[in-house]
Parts: sequence; structure tokens; C-alpha cells
Amino acid sequence: ISVIIPSFNQAQYLDQALCSLTSQAYDNLELIVIDGGSTDGSVETIKRYAPQISYWVSEPDRGQTHAINKGLEHCTGEVWSYLNSDDLLTPGSLAIVAQHFHADPTLQWLGGVSETFDEHGTLGHVAPQSAAQKIDYLTPWHRDHPYVVPCSNVSFMHRSILDQVGNFDESYDYSMDIEYYTRVVFQTGTEPTLIPDILGRWRWHQQSKTFQKGLAYGFREDEVKIAKHYASYLPPQEQVRLQQQIREQERWLVSRRAMALKQGGKTQAALTELIKGVQQYPDLLLFRPWYGAIRRCLV
Repeated sequence: ISVIIPSFNQAQYLDQALCSLTSQAYDNLELIVIDGGSTDGSVETIKRYAPQISYWVSEPDRGQTHAINKGLEHCTGEVWSYLNSDDLLTPGSLAIVAQHFHADPTLQWLGGVSETFDEHGTLGHVAPQSAAQKIDYLTPWHRDHPYVVPCSNVSFMHRSILDQVGNFDESYDYSMDIEYYTRVVFQTGTEPTLIPDILGRWRWHQQSKTFQKGLAYGFREDEVKIAKHYASYLPPQEQVRLQQQIREQERWLVSRRAMALKQGGKTQAALTELIKGVQQYPDLLLFRPWYGAIRRCLV
């Protein structure tokens, strides 16, 4: 099993991430660390684990997605995954993964449950459920269950998947994992085999991309982009339904981007965003959330 850790200035979390892997008591691990040229002591942490790391480098890169792809270039494992440097694997998780792949030679993609946690303790769980229909992979804003693919820290794929669909798309800054998993579903027909085991822990903290712009609008922008890209894989009637939903989400994004600017103290920029939105989507004048955003900017 190859596990890639992309990291940049995450020294306060990196030691725990590395420890969660090197303490797995799983002998057949290929650990790859791709650091983006950190200046916060991360390299010193990596060097302490160097005897247990198959390959590592610390040099400037183009961001998280590029770092993952750099790691994939050195990946030789039969099964692979990546672990963000602020997340963790749970004890014994790699042994569970190995058992499933050994038990089923046809297994291509295994996904488990991830705990969410912060400095105060466990917050909850991300437990994906199988998609009822293919359109569910493209409509996170409109489906029966919020998660139909596993979190990246508990998603393990066979090498053959990488050979078929290639590397991660660097044009995605937030949902590069979701785009990759969607690509796998639609281009190979492979869907995740989901197990109830807690394999990892997803850390929530204010410095993460999730909290900086992701929850405000970053993830939704990527999700809309993914839906547009893979819409053609759906039957014609479902494509029409999806396009209507995309249009609705694009209108919502105008207000969400504006409110993020307003909360950041950039009221004039928020108003500009709202006005530009009307030029692109004239029907925003009939959209109540847009009026609400205008009112909050003017009060």
C-alpha cells in the first residue's frame, strides 16, 4: 500500500500524521511525503521519520494537487491513497484495507468511515452510502445522503485505476478528490465498495482551506464545475434536470461569494460581485437570496 502525504507549512500537525502511518504495524507500506518547501520546521519532522519513508522531497510546487501528482510519480504500491498532513489514519486501518483487497482480487476501490475532530475531540463521522443513481455523484446539493464517496483519507484504490484515469486535475483547488472519484465512476464504471470501519480521522481547524473559503463557496464552485464536465455521461432527460440545478447553484454562488467578501470587510467588492452577477444572470433580479445579500451590504 502506497500512501502519499502532501504538505506545506503544517509542522504542528505533520508529526501526528506521520506517526499515524508509521505506527500501523503494517510492514508493506510505501510512505511518500511531498513537501512544498516549508519554512516552519516541517523538514526537521520529516527527517526524523526518514528511515520509515520510501521517498520524500521539500521544494516549491504548484499546490496540494500538484504535490499529490508528484507523489503518484513515485508510487509503486498495488493499492494507493493520499493523506493530508493535518489528517490521520486510525490504528490498524492499513491491515483492514489489505485484508479486503486480498480477500477479493477484483476489488478496485475501497472506502471506509472517517471521524471528524477538532482540538476538543470527536465531532462526528463521515459515513458514505452507495449512490442510488449516477446523477447523485453530480448533485451534492440534491440527493438523499450527503456523502456517496469516501473522504480522501479513507479512500484506497487499486493501481489499475490510476493506470486507467491518470493523475489528479490541478485546475481544482478544493475538490480535486471529488473530481477524481467522479472521473473514476463515469469513465471506468467503478464505484466504491464501502465498509463501516473507521479508517481515518479528518481534522477540522480554522487554518484549513475548508474553513478559509471552502465552506463559503470554494467547494460549491468546484462541484458545479464537476457537474458541468460530466453531465454528458447522463441520459438526455437527466442532463436537462441537471442543467436546471446547475443554473440554480450558479445563482446561489453569486450571493455566497458576495457574503464571503462582506464578512471579510470588503463591502464594496461584495456589491460589485452582486452587480456583476446580474449582468451574467439577469434572473437574479427575481432571486430572493440576491436581494437579501444586497440588503446586508447596504445596511
